[in-house]
Amino acid sequence: MSTTTTPKACASCALLTWKNPAKTGPIFAALIAGLLATKYLNLVNIFFFVASYGLAASAAAEYAGKKVTGQGFVTKYVPQSVVKTSIARQFNDQYLPHIAVQLEKFETEAKKIVLGTNFECTIKTAVASYLLYKITSWFSLFTLALTAVVGAFTLPVIYESNKTEIDALVAKYYKVAHKQACDLAKTAQKSVKPHLKTVSEKLSPVTQFVQSKLPNHRTAGSTVADKKPIANEKIVVSPVVAEPVAVKTSGVEFPSVPSSIQEVKETVHEIQPEVQTPVHANLNEAVEAAKKDIYES
Repeated sequence: MSTTTTPKACASCALLTWKNPAKTGPIFAALIAGLLATKYLNLVNIFFFVASYGLAASAAAEYAGKKVTGQGFVTKYVPQSVVKTSIARQFNDQYLPHIAVQLEKFETEAKKIVLGTNFECTIKTAVASYLLYKITSWFSLFTLALTAVVGAFTLPVIYESNKTEIDALVAKYYKVAHKQACDLAKTAQKSVKPHLKTVSEKLSPVTQFVQSKLPNHRTAGSTVADKKPIANEKIVVSPVVAEPVAVKTSGVEFPSVPSSIQEVKETVHEIQPEVQTPVHANLNEAVEAAKKDIYES
């Protein structure tokens, strides 16, 4: 059986709830120090300054050690544990799988919100975006980031310590807010309804005029379906006077069909002399005329 390793779902929860203060404390202090440094220091300038002098000193020590002792001072005195330890690998093994799962969930929910699959969630996100627009116009980005970091590392602890009381208060105030929202919606509907009725009455002539000008398309199926038979209905057909048409008849009668093959042969022999005799006579006359013209020429 193949076993698959699943990321620890409560890794971030344990980090934010201070389950292990030895790990949470340094991360929290580093985040606060980084925010303060970003606010009051030019980190890019400091980074390039330290990098230039540090790399130059490392290169000089390594070169001098190889010239003097045959081995660089940096590679000689730096512990092998530092060289072999990979911080990136530890981060990938501990945190990256959990981050990948959360990113997939975020992408799925973001598609639902953007595409409007969940209408209620899309509306809530739009309201939240507007509130964030107002908040960012009142406070700076540094203030918001600092407040978010402090809240992320303090609110989970407070919630876990007072979970029952906080859930009860949230449920209570949610019911109150929901009731007030319903009352406001009903009040707004009552106040707007007379105005909508007045507008519809004023626009009724326009709508009637537009409907009268629109073509009424009727298909053959709809016409037949609308016309239903009525019991005892009398159908009156108007007389149509037709013009007299002269019909010409001939006295020629069609011969009867022969009943046997012998009668067919006799009929053919009777008709053949009548057909061929004029043709042969004309051919003989034409040949004689041609001979006469040749002799005369």
